[in-house]
Amino acid sequence: MIAVVVAGAIYLLIVDATKRSGVPAMTAQPITATPTASDTSSPEASSASPSAGPTPSASPRVSRSPTRSPSAAPSPVPVKVTRENLPKVGDMEWLRAGDWLIAGTRTGLGEQPVSACISDDLARYDGTTAVLRRDFTLPDNGLGTAVALSYDSAQAAAASFQTMSQAAGGCQGALQGGGFTHIAKVKRYDVPIPEGITGTFYETSYRAQGQDQSYESIGLAVAGTRVLLLTMIVVEPDSHWSYAEGGSEPLHPMFRSLAKAAQRLTV
Repeated sequence: MIAVVVAGAIYLLIVDATKRSGVPAMTAQPITATPTASDTSSPEASSASPSAGPTPSASPRVSRSPTRSPSAAPSPVPVKVTRENLPKVGDMEWLRAGDWLIAGTRTGLGEQPVSACISDDLARYDGTTAVLRRDFTLPDNGLGTAVALSYDSAQAAAASFQTMSQAAGGCQGALQGGGFTHIAKVKRYDVPIPEGITGTFYETSYRAQGQDQSYESIGLAVAGTRVLLLTMIVVEPDSHWSYAEGGSEPLHPMFRSLAKAAQRLTV
């Protein structure tokens, strides 16, 4: 059971009727992950290279114009994000911790799409000082991405968090414009995170012609001058999770994953 255009790009897992399922492609040109040299030398990246995985592809871009209040004052000592601010394997959960494997880590956003809802210009939001990205795979049917961003002020970070939240919450329009069907209403859930970190995630699902349903979860967290974007995109005929503690089904993995990953923003 498992639950793609960054306001203009989308990870898509392509279904092979004789093999396995995947995200519906918006274009005929697949995009494949290319870890940097530092990724391949990293124990995390090299130990988690899957033998096979879903192939993401790009789709029409949805233009979004993030804004920042002109009165925002720079933070006294803004600190850029480092790789220590990205989630580790044990932070990412599906049925259990460690189900997601690291596919690569890089400086910058890169050209691969991150989400069906969040615009791929997020690395150019006003006040951005650094961007780091780590990709994950859920063997056979899942793609995940963590993007850690730092800003020159807490106000700039808060503005970017708000812009991304609005994009995630308004994802239905982007999906309709992309030609998807069976689009589920976007739902929002607060994630309890200690140390004054604000965390929330959004979930929707959609389908391309001839494909199983794609389930996308978008986690967002802000802590001071840093923001984390965490996405999970999986493809399955159906998905069953609880969205509150004590439910009849297991609690949705984004609650647990975002809660752990977001705390790394303070490292």
